[in-house]
Amino acid sequence: MHFQIVPSPNISVNQNTGEPFRPSVFILLFDSVSRSSGIRSIPKTINILKENYGAFDFRGLNKVGSNSLPNGYAFLTGIRTEELPSVDFHMDEKLPSERPNYCHEYVDNSTFIGKNFTDAGYVSLMAEDWTYGVFKVPGCIGFSNKPTTHYLRPFYVRMGEDKMLREQTLWQPCIETYQPLMEYHVQFLKAYPTTVPKFSLIWITELAHNYLDGLFHVDDYFANFFQQNRQLFRESFVFMMSDHGMTFGPVRETKMGQKENGNPMLFFAVPESLSHNKQLLENLRTNSADRLISHFDVYTTLLDIATVAPRTNWTDF
Repeated sequence: MHFQIVPSPNISVNQNTGEPFRPSVFILLFDSVSRSSGIRSIPKTINILKENYGAFDFRGLNKVGSNSLPNGYAFLTGIRTEELPSVDFHMDEKLPSERPNYCHEYVDNSTFIGKNFTDAGYVSLMAEDWTYGVFKVPGCIGFSNKPTTHYLRPFYVRMGEDKMLREQTLWQPCIETYQPLMEYHVQFLKAYPTTVPKFSLIWITELAHNYLDGLFHVDDYFANFFQQNRQLFRESFVFMMSDHGMTFGPVRETKMGQKENGNPMLFFAVPESLSHNKQLLENLRTNSADRLISHFDVYTTLLDIATVAPRTNWTDF
């Protein structure tokens, strides 16, 4: 059982003179990791992002739902799937979901951010190490068509269907489920020249979803990954984030566990070409240190990168 990236013939590898600057976008998401847990678990990785990439630590990111599905919908489609208490906080009055039947409607028909990047000329990739995936949890229909140029879901669906194949491919050679995702992503980065803008979403569930200490042993791996691939990310927006904190277990029942659950990790770095823009840097300093933000703000940022910012030549922040 194997996979490979075959460059799409529909992607132009030559950037025309006069076209707007389109930086690549890389999202690495660890499921169920709070900001505090990330700082405890992967300090070397975080240090590489801060020191070598100039990443900002967004202290006030708030989850918008109880699990991955509503939070994934929020930062990948901008859609609020859950009901909310009314603005006057009368708990018997609720604001209805913006899409009540979201589980029974294909995500293709929504405002999925991957489509915005594809429409803008990006080559795209989505890969998750969970058989279902964020949009295909039991009871939800997910996508009707392949959502990105490259999509690893068939690999993990096959793994989930065949225990012997999973054992031969992952267990016997002592390979963890995140490693094929990262190998697939590196293939993707190297398959296209730097002139081709890239959008990628890597969603890693099995490392930390069920284990509060699940990230500790991979700190060296991801620190080396970011160190070794710095050149590939030089003109990229890099998000290292989570959807929410730990959702169950004895730590979750403590006061600190409850706070951590609502404060997922988010570290964000900008392309080198934009790293000296005073207005952008001031906004990032303010928003990362002193503001409460949510996954809807992440979606708006991604949407701006894909659509609005290139039209203004990255001058309006």
